[in-house]
Amino acid sequence: METLGRQLRSELDALRTLAVAAAVLCAAPPGSAQQPDLNLLALDWIRGRYAYPVVCEGGGEARRAVGRLVTSPGRKGARPTTNRITFHGFDVSGASSCKDVMGSELPEVQGSIEVTLPGARRPDLAPSDFQRILRTQGGFDFDIVSGRLRLTDWSEARESRLVEFKGGTARYRQVRRGTDADRLLSAFESPHKLILELTAPGSETLRFPLALYDVR
Repeated sequence: METLGRQLRSELDALRTLAVAAAVLCAAPPGSAQQPDLNLLALDWIRGRYAYPVVCEGGGEARRAVGRLVTSPGRKGARPTTNRITFHGFDVSGASSCKDVMGSELPEVQGSIEVTLPGARRPDLAPSDFQRILRTQGGFDFDIVSGRLRLTDWSEARESRLVEFKGGTARYRQVRRGTDADRLLSAFESPHKLILELTAPGSETLRFPLALYDVR
């Protein structure tokens, strides 16, 4: 994990303090004249560039690598407002297989989905609702309103399939200190660590321990 940490050190220089990152994440969208509702606050909370650790095998040896995803504002003018979550795959070559840090096979994930927080809530109560939900639930469950992801396996043929995630759920939870997820992400000097669980309308589920390395 020390090697993995060094790979991201230069990218983490811009994130020296939690206070700075939190201020950006919780800010209202630029140019917004309206008071942000709970959906906007929750969407801001998950925006940024994230890395997640993987272990890949190839050439008779295991190598640590990272997968990357970016969470940014969704389609302009969308109602309700959305975020786009874009997966960029792994920064590894010559791998015969890749697994998550718990040892389960993990396909290479590419593509994007759009998410929003369901339900209408009063903007004047949004800040207190936001803090209460974080305190009691540790995060938010977003509806996936559109998008498909290409999942590519690690067989010699590198077969891939498109999975429809529209109608599914993107479940974000904070990583608590002392948990398995906290230990898995210990090499990342990140102020914002989350667990993302994506569930498609069928049986497909993907789980990622995420470390923020740049705000967006």
